[in-house]
Amino acid sequence: MILSELRSARKRSGISIDRIARQMGVSEPTVSRWLRGQALTVDALDQLCVCIGTDLKTLIEQASDPGTDRLSLRQERILAADRRLSLLFFLILNGAQRESLERDFAIEPERCEDLVERLARLGLVAKTSSGRLRPLVSRSVRWQPGGPLATAFEQTVMSMMLGPGFGREGTHYVSQFALLDEEGREYVFSRFEALCEEILRGPGYVGHPSQDRQWSSLFMMTRPIGIAEMQSWMEADE
Repeated sequence: MILSELRSARKRSGISIDRIARQMGVSEPTVSRWLRGQALTVDALDQLCVCIGTDLKTLIEQASDPGTDRLSLRQERILAADRRLSLLFFLILNGAQRESLERDFAIEPERCEDLVERLARLGLVAKTSSGRLRPLVSRSVRWQPGGPLATAFEQTVMSMMLGPGFGREGTHYVSQFALLDEEGREYVFSRFEALCEEILRGPGYVGHPSQDRQWSSLFMMTRPIGIAEMQSWMEADE
């Protein structure tokens, strides 16, 4: 299963066997044998992961949870390094097409085409014969905790979602304190994912006809809060 995930990661990354062979200083037939599991050592497996832009921990997680798409480290690094490219990817992932990208975000047609081509080379987006853009990963795709996209999200997108305009008209949110252990937080997270999928199939989503459609941010989070942090908040006005 791990080898299957490794081969899938190589295809998604678009990295050729020839390139891996040159980078590792071995022959193409040797790399092909390794990818089939023949005479594969742990050291060679680690080197293959580095060349493809993933790691053994990620491959094990993907093999144990095959229903969830995950981006490779290489894909994450490239997306995290280019805000416009990453925004385009997540918009397409959630139903946007070329016309709305060019119109709503003032992206020049040539620039939009270049970004789409880059996403296609990364194995993230495909263009159908009719010209429509089709994501090659599911909307529930996960990025790696502490990885390039997680870091970029915390540094940029989160501030946009929770910035000065957080309480503006049209914002709806719920908040709650609860005693949870790690299993409880994982359960809440799984419910968030299920709810997000349900929302994206419901009325008012971009795929449904409406005169008042507007790009909106959905932000659901659970995290531990220390007693000291809560005490500091309570005593702030004293």
